[in-house]
Amino acid sequence: MAADEWYAYYKKGGLENERNIASSLSCFCTDLYEDEGSDAQQMLFATSDKKMVATCSEIFDDKASVALIATGVSMLIVAVNFILKVMLIEMI
Repeated sequence: MAADEWYAYYKKGGLENERNIASSLSCFCTDLYEDEGSDAQQMLFATSDKKMVATCSEIFDDKASVALIATGVSMLIVAVNFILKVMLIEMI
């Protein structure tokens, strides 16, 4: 089921149609990561029509991208806050 969901989303245009990915795929990948560790990203699974797909690779890439973006935004906020503090102190 998770391999079919991955195939439908990433290879059959679900991403372009702005369709949300099913929670079963995210839960499957999270559970697989807890059991297998970082090897879970490269594991191949068969879809119902016998195509082999790396089901969790994009999920983990997306999670890493989100973490990097969140860290970047946080650092940007801290930097702007620091600059504004320095400017305010200089004005006083």
